[in-house]
Amino acid sequence: MRTLLRGVVASEGLKGSR
Repeated sequence: MRTLLRGVVASEGLKGSR
């Protein structure tokens, strides 16, 4: 159930970094 949270964080992190 933490996989979804990690996917969202990774998606936001990549967008936030760029």
